[in-house]
Amino acid sequence: MMLAQLPFFTLASLLVAFFVVRTALVQGLQHALDRHPFFKKRRIFHAQPAPGQMRRELIANGFVVVTEGLFWAVALHFGLAGKDGGNIIASFVVCLVWWDISFYISHRALHTKLLFPLHRQHHRARINTAFSGASFSIAEALFLMTAGWGPLLALSHWWGMSYLGVFAFHEFFSVLRTTGHFNSEFYPQFWVRSKWFNWMQTTTFHALHHSRSRGHFGLFTVIPDRLMNTAFADYEDVHDRAFNGDTSASELASAPVTVKAAA
Repeated sequence: MMLAQLPFFTLASLLVAFFVVRTALVQGLQHALDRHPFFKKRRIFHAQPAPGQMRRELIANGFVVVTEGLFWAVALHFGLAGKDGGNIIASFVVCLVWWDISFYISHRALHTKLLFPLHRQHHRARINTAFSGASFSIAEALFLMTAGWGPLLALSHWWGMSYLGVFAFHEFFSVLRTTGHFNSEFYPQFWVRSKWFNWMQTTTFHALHHSRSRGHFGLFTVIPDRLMNTAFADYEDVHDRAFNGDTSASELASAPVTVKAAA
C-alpha cells in the first residue's frame, strides 16, 4: 500500500489531519442538527450538559483523534497490518462482528473497579452531546483499539484483509460513535419492534447506559446485551416516549431499572 511506504512522520501527519477533519465535519453537523425542531422535539433527556462538559469533551476528542492517527501510522509503517487483498465486503463484516463482540467484553471490563478509572472520563457525560462519542482518556482509547484491532491485525497476516474494507468499517464506526451519542431519538418506533431492525441499537439504547451504567454495554447491536442479560426491561418504552416527544422519557430514563433476562 502506498501509504505504508511514506516516511513515518508524513504518514502520521496525513492520518491525523484526515481524522481531525472527518471528526470536525461529523460532530459539527450533528451539533447543528441538534438544534433543529425535529430533534429538539425528540429529546431523550430534557436537561443541559454539565457546565464545562463540552470543553472537556473537545479536549479529549483532540487527544483521541491524534492517538488513533498514531496507532494506524505505526500499524501501517511497521508492517503490523498484513497483506492487502481480501474481499472488501467480507473484511467489513468480519470487522463489524468482531468489534461488536470485543467491545462488549472490553466495555464490561471497563466497568469493573479495577479498570473504571480509565473509563471515568467518558461517563462524566450523563447528557450526551455531539462530542461525547470520542471523549475518552488516552489509556482507554489505546485499550479499546488494542482489544478491537489487535486480533484483526493478527488475522490480516494469515487471511488477508482488504484495506479498503477495513477503512470503510473504521469510518462507519467513527460516524456511529458520534451519532450514537445523540440526545434525541430519530429512529422510528418500528425500529425496536420489527424483527428486521430490532437487533440494531438506537440512540436511546446507549443513552440509557450513560444514565444507568449497569447495562447496555454493546456497540452496534443489542444482541450481546440480550444474550448476557444486560438489556434494560423498559428500553422500548423509553425509546417510544422519546421519539413521540413525551417529556416523561427523560424522567423514566434516569430511573434505576433492573435488566431483563434474554427472551
